[in-house]
Amino acid sequence: MTPFGVSRLCFIIVILVQGNQAIDCLAYKSGNAVTIPQNIECTLSSDLDADTIVVSGTITITMSAEIIATTIDIQAGGKIAADAVVSGGTGKGNAHGSGGGHGGRGGSPANNFLASSDAIAYGDIFNYGMYMSGSEGGGTGAGLGGGFIHIGADDVTVNGILSANGGDATGSGGGGSGGNVMLDIHNSFSGSGVILARGGDGSGGGGGGGGGRISIAHHQTPSFTGDIFADGGLGGTTETTLSASGSSMSSSSRQSSNPDSYGYLGHHNSKSWRPSTYAGSYLEMSLGTESYVTAIKTKGGSGYYVETYTVRFYNATSSSWVCY
Repeated sequence: MTPFGVSRLCFIIVILVQGNQAIDCLAYKSGNAVTIPQNIECTLSSDLDADTIVVSGTITITMSAEIIATTIDIQAGGKIAADAVVSGGTGKGNAHGSGGGHGGRGGSPANNFLASSDAIAYGDIFNYGMYMSGSEGGGTGAGLGGGFIHIGADDVTVNGILSANGGDATGSGGGGSGGNVMLDIHNSFSGSGVILARGGDGSGGGGGGGGGRISIAHHQTPSFTGDIFADGGLGGTTETTLSASGSSMSSSSRQSSNPDSYGYLGHHNSKSWRPSTYAGSYLEMSLGTESYVTAIKTKGGSGYYVETYTVRFYNATSSSWVCY
């Protein structure tokens, strides 16, 4: 290759590298107005203050940001997002692959209970001083938590997307928990877009991330007709019913072919516990350690099924059963 050829090759490489650099959203600020054009994606790593902010493209927040303006307009096709940007966090999932916690607890991983300190819920939607983001899930390939977005303006229109979602996991990790979206609106709140702080999905045996928090304070009746979601993510594809190992079952009564031990649904592939006397019947499960129960499943068959039930737990302090 001639020296001229080498010079041209080096020049082309430099141009390509520069073309892949992230664009700072402040580059689109002119005077006291910010306009993010359609098909443009820029990064916001600090707070943003302007009179008018119009978003037709995408603002990607690297962790957290406070956006203050007189008017904020997220147009159809536009997006302000702090999705899957937080490592660690107060509600980080456990090593077995639980989801991260935030507005709600993270989902448990397959065949494991959550300890009291795992994937906890935290934060306060009524305290603007608590700038709380989401948390990372647990295990291998965990999803990252959603970030924090605080918007303060006289008038806000959301026809696009405003989101702080947790990230989906890979491998056997838990999903990241949703982040925090706070809006403080003095005048009009309109649009038909979506506002999201959803938990990420678990993968393999990983649990889903807990939902985040969305707080909207408005001083006038809003005309916003869009959707608002802060739900938890789905569990992974290999999640199963928790094992009852280390637990014991007892009941008020039982039929001989449907004993107490069949109250654990995974004990028998076709039968379950059935009382011999139905009035006042109960099934009790004693857990070996302090545990959180996040779901209860019933099973019916051959004309027998559960119509209604209540859940009670034993309070050791008062030595009494308490209805949940």
